[in-house]
Amino acid sequence: MGYLGMLFRYEWKLTKSPAGAWQWKPKDVAEENLAPAAHDPSKRVPTMMTTADIAMRMDPIYGPISQRFYEHPAEFADAFGRAWFKLNHRDMGPKSRYLGAEVPDEDLIWQDPVPAVDHVGERLFWHKTR
Repeated sequence: MGYLGMLFRYEWKLTKSPAGAWQWKPKDVAEENLAPAAHDPSKRVPTMMTTADIAMRMDPIYGPISQRFYEHPAEFADAFGRAWFKLNHRDMGPKSRYLGAEVPDEDLIWQDPVPAVDHVGERLFWHKTR
């Protein structure tokens, strides 16, 4: 079961960790939904969440968004993929500057309209000045 599944399938109770920090634990968690223990994967332990995690369910703005992504995982996968692509490519300019076979066909609004390269050796010059 994934993150959103755990978040929405269980009710959560506020508890204190052994170190004294506040954290949330699921009520009546099913055995198959216990997490592997960090130092011994043969043991299973309850998942814990922070208040920030619980806010993804309870917040009046983020709650419905999280619920929609939980109910429509393909929509979440697409939104996450687009956000990840933007995070990794934001400063690369237009797709004409991308290398490789996996360049998207779609023109994305955030791809900066910079002039096309009109000379040879730009990368060599950049490399030598570093």
